[in-house]
Amino acid sequence: MSAFAYRRRSPLSIPLRLLDLAIAADTYESVLIALGAGIRAAEKQIERGGDEIAEYEVEVIENPLGVALVACQPQITAVVEAAMKLPNHGLDRRGLRACGPRCSGNYSQVEVLWELANYFKHRDQWSHDTWTNPPKQNEQTVKVITAAGLSHGSGCNLRTGADVLGNSAYTDVMKFQEIIRSWSTDVRKHIRTKFGQ
Repeated sequence: MSAFAYRRRSPLSIPLRLLDLAIAADTYESVLIALGAGIRAAEKQIERGGDEIAEYEVEVIENPLGVALVACQPQITAVVEAAMKLPNHGLDRRGLRACGPRCSGNYSQVEVLWELANYFKHRDQWSHDTWTNPPKQNEQTVKVITAAGLSHGSGCNLRTGADVLGNSAYTDVMKFQEIIRSWSTDVRKHIRTKFGQ
């Protein structure tokens, strides 16, 4: 029987492990699956309903898409906050969200997803001026979503954004989860490379 030998842990081992746990947590997958099913049901209702239902399309397609985007934000936040616990990795919160595959206007897919969710949450407060001369708190959102093709007065902005993110059927909200997984892998790679892990 060999004697127990204590191995000193690196000061980074616990924060790196917490980052790995945040990345592995797919707790919102079931929420996205349910929202995708709801969008499918809404599309069938629109197909059967004629013109009067088509006018209601914004409510029955755009809103569940927006909720799906917002449901992704806690997972992104968990990964970003776990990464921020690591010292001197060279990126702030916005820089971490900018990691990963590129999308519209040289923004990352996660940046577009994040700002689409922010737009959905606050769009009812926006005026035409918010689009043309945004206040400081909306500047980044406006830059990213206009690069993704959204525009003032459009009734299909979230469908436009979903299309840019590869969810052209609108029901494939699991595409958002795939984007987060890919981005998380890139964040992990950046952090581990920075610390020689």
